[in-house]
Amino acid sequence: MSNDVTGSVSGSLVQAGAIHGDVHFHRAPVENATPRQLPAPPSHFTGRAPELEALSRAVGARALIVITGAGGIGKTSLALRWLSERPELGRDGQLFVNLGAFGPAGPLRPADALGRFLRALGVAPERVPASLAEQQDLYRTMTADRSLVVLLDNASSVAQVRQLLPGGAAGVVVVTSRRRLSALAADGAQWVDAAPMNTETSVVLLANVIGAERVAAEPDAAARIAVVCGGLPIALAVIAARLAARPKWSLARVLGELENERTRLKGLSKHEELSVGAVFDMSYAQLSDEAAQLYRRLSAHPGPQFSTGAAAACLMAETAEQALEELVDTNMLEEVREDRFQFLDLLRLHAAQRATEQESDEARRAVCEWYLVNAMAADRAATPNRRRLPHAFTSAEHVDFDDARAAVDWLEEERDNLRAVARQGFPEITWRVVDAMWPLFLHRRYNQDREELEGLAVAAARSCGDEVAEGRMLFQAAMGCKARGDRAKARRHFGLAAVVNERTGDGWNTGNVEDGLGSACLADGDPEQAVEHFRRAAEVWREVAGAERKVALSMLNLGRAHVAVGRAATALPLLIEAKARLTALDDVDPYHHARHDIFFAEAYLQDGQHDLAEEHASAALSAMTALNSAFGQGLALEILSSLAQRTDPERAEELRRRALALFELVDAPDADRLR
Repeated sequence: MSNDVTGSVSGSLVQAGAIHGDVHFHRAPVENATPRQLPAPPSHFTGRAPELEALSRAVGARALIVITGAGGIGKTSLALRWLSERPELGRDGQLFVNLGAFGPAGPLRPADALGRFLRALGVAPERVPASLAEQQDLYRTMTADRSLVVLLDNASSVAQVRQLLPGGAAGVVVVTSRRRLSALAADGAQWVDAAPMNTETSVVLLANVIGAERVAAEPDAAARIAVVCGGLPIALAVIAARLAARPKWSLARVLGELENERTRLKGLSKHEELSVGAVFDMSYAQLSDEAAQLYRRLSAHPGPQFSTGAAAACLMAETAEQALEELVDTNMLEEVREDRFQFLDLLRLHAAQRATEQESDEARRAVCEWYLVNAMAADRAATPNRRRLPHAFTSAEHVDFDDARAAVDWLEEERDNLRAVARQGFPEITWRVVDAMWPLFLHRRYNQDREELEGLAVAAARSCGDEVAEGRMLFQAAMGCKARGDRAKARRHFGLAAVVNERTGDGWNTGNVEDGLGSACLADGDPEQAVEHFRRAAEVWREVAGAERKVALSMLNLGRAHVAVGRAATALPLLIEAKARLTALDDVDPYHHARHDIFFAEAYLQDGQHDLAEEHASAALSAMTALNSAFGQGLALEILSSLAQRTDPERAEELRRRALALFELVDAPDADRLR
């Protein structure tokens, strides 16, 4: 394709077309008042309303817009689509050049691009200045009084772009790049991030190439192809091209190849001229050594999103901020929000492919240990008095938690990652990370998570040959069953834990099991049996060194069981003693102090001391709200509802509805009882 242009120097500005890194300009005749249009956007390029709206918002009298995104995400198509819908822009003409950031010959030099721009503007080849500075001066002079659209496609650097900015006070410059080119902020740039296409738009692309009839015949397969292609136009184009060339093939056949993650990239890279892998390889080749290593190792991250600290653990270095910034800047990673990152699915597969070639499994274990150490730190901050088994796990970097709520919030934010860590196949990490998630289960429930994770934890503790850990995990699994309302299964797990505890002689776990059985009996409507279990638990705890807090908690539970029987007068002295024991302890335990207020409120309500009942229920509600414990808030509101029923039935109904909503939020069986 020729780069030369002939025609009048005074003619209208022109479009510059580019294919595969080549640059080609066409100049409109002088008498043609309407400048030629930029290349038409692909016919499939529908949708993308958010990006198109963002582009329109960015336009002023003079605008510099940077469209950024991963390779193959459709930046050029987006730019062309938007410009085709805004014919009023660039009334004096248009210029379009592919700057070849990833072309085989390397990025186009600014001098070469300026020379071609000048020839397109009508400067005779022999009159184009030799030096870059003179070319730039002439270019800016010639564009000073004109309103232009300049599309700088596939830019590689800020310097490359700056040399090609026109001199006019009006017009629009659109830059597309895999890099963010952040320094263009000094030139007044605004950014639009090209996002993957949604499923509907992706299916339209497929239908436009292979025919609507084939898509209509297999709509589910078409939608699934769109999903596994990650909304990347280049990936969908590869699949569409294969299907178009094989009109007898079903969509299900191609989908079957794509469903296997290990071979997905290979299936999307069968042709050299249209290859997803090749597009990613070009971006990868531009990374620094540290960023490339982090890119590879992050593919071992167990969950969907990660923080800077987790990235540093993958890199096995104290910090990864610079490498992360480079990966975000080159759109190899997406920054979801502040200090939160993720891969596009196909990029994660590409990174994993590279890791298989160059990395060991060391990074995967390192990041799992990082999550474990931080989960244990969150557990200590949220439930400081809980017994913990010895361990040797450490991390140079860990999160600092200001209070219990911040710790539980961190566990909440990292919940998906912690679940993924538990599935990674490192047994000692598995049971310990599930154990460290206890505060999350305590305050936020997540009963379905518990069922899977506590099962994994029991199996992991057994595979480690650690019976003390096994007894602990069986107890937690039983508590999870009880929280889900599966009381028969809870009793079975308590029984299994008791057998293990008998072998180990672990008094701590034995006391836990007696307490758990007492709670199960209360849930079963058998408070007399619950009284016996709580009494035995208190006896066990009195024989265990350092278990003063557990004695107090067993007495607290024993008092509640007496309330359930209808013996408030017997319960109140037990609750008062339990309160005194808890208060005498050095460590503050806000959750169990709040529970104590709930049990006191129940006892005073039954005993007819309504003012004291309301005082304690209100205090419990405030404390549970501060802890963001939906379940605890529900219990306090239920008591306040019972108190309000005597004088204000409408308020009582409102409080019951609030309690019910909170129980439903955490999938607590209490919701059924309250209904």
